[in-house]
Amino acid sequence: MIFGAGETVTRNRRTDSGTKDAYGNKVWTITPTDIHGCGFDPGMSQELMTGDKDVTTTYPVLYLPADTDVQSNDQFTVRGKPYEVDGAANDYVSPFTGWRAGVVVKLKNWSG
Repeated sequence: MIFGAGETVTRNRRTDSGTKDAYGNKVWTITPTDIHGCGFDPGMSQELMTGDKDVTTTYPVLYLPADTDVQSNDQFTVRGKPYEVDGAANDYVSPFTGWRAGVVVKLKNWSG
């Protein structure tokens, strides 16, 4: 599914660079890839009071073209905001015709 008036989003793929920092932690490389013709549902948000701070979590849904590769540690930038992948991506295929509807990805973002 590619939306004719869809949006362009950026997938930021984290990969291990093969090196470690001064503390022995892996150093990650971020590779951005633009994906065209996407749909975006801003979803719902939830506010939680934690001590003296309000934390708002937003749960949007992203609709990507069929066969888009999504990994659990990918991040997406949509409308200038960064989002984490929340769970596994779903690649929908019709059992009757084999039509590939597209990939649906649940996202999340925190602020506060």
